[in-house]
Amino acid sequence: MHALAVAHQPEANERELRGQIDRSLSRALFDAEFAQQLLSDPGRAVHGCTPRQHRQLRKIRAHDLVDFAQQAQALFWLGLREDYDYSDEEEVLQPTAVGS
Repeated sequence: MHALAVAHQPEANERELRGQIDRSLSRALFDAEFAQQLLSDPGRAVHGCTPRQHRQLRKIRAHDLVDFAQQAQALFWLGLREDYDYSDEEEVLQPTAVGS
């Protein structure tokens, strides 16, 4: 049972981090000083992340909050990360018109 809990921990950590990023972006919309901190040092502004996530956050170099959000999404939202290996994925089927 313990092995199962450990196996799901990284996913839980990423989910928590995404929540922290969401809250940080929301706060930054209303707090100009925090927005500046988030843009200049995201690793310091976003709390509750693993050392690896902290290093990834520090790589974000954004000029505004929209840019920050896009870069964070690419790093931490599943399926949008550059380090995700898509080679095993099946081809995505395109929708077809119904009744044609």
